[in-house]
Amino acid sequence: LAQVSLQRSSPRPPRHHARAAATAMPGPPRELLQRPENRCCADCGAREPRWASVNLGIVICEVCSGIHRRLGTHLSQVRSTTLDAWKPEWVETLRRVGNARSKAFYEHAVPEAERYFGETAFTGGDRIDDAAARVLERWIRAKYELRLYVPPGKTAPELRHGAEARERRRAAKLGHELRHGDGLHKAA
Repeated sequence: LAQVSLQRSSPRPPRHHARAAATAMPGPPRELLQRPENRCCADCGAREPRWASVNLGIVICEVCSGIHRRLGTHLSQVRSTTLDAWKPEWVETLRRVGNARSKAFYEHAVPEAERYFGETAFTGGDRIDDAAARVLERWIRAKYELRLYVPPGKTAPELRHGAEARERRRAAKLGHELRHGDGLHKAA
């Protein structure tokens, strides 16, 4: 009995994990995945992608999802569109951005010679040819890490105003300055 009264007088309410689970969704709404722009991977063009970068607001294929994971969560946070529970803000980011808007920003100034046109043909299991994988990884890093092709002075479509937006603008300026360096598709 004394134990019960001590628990009631505790200044901290008990944590309810069910509340957090109730706000998550089983994945993004189907309508978002069925938009024409989201029916192909934002990076390589593979059909029917089933992964997403929830902070960038894009839909990507399995191969590109592995590369996005290697970028680090400070750049890209990858979740399955079918297996993972989604937070409402991730759904809203995908609704606001999507592949078309993201490509318009991150591929704004891509020289045709540097644009990725490859296919992610599997060599076995979920692996692609090593040479093709290197080219694809350089392409994805150029877009999101180095931000080589973004319009100068513009904020990424997935960002709100604030400190994070200022940091991304600084990174965009740096990426734009590096743009005239070595070619993106040179042999590794």
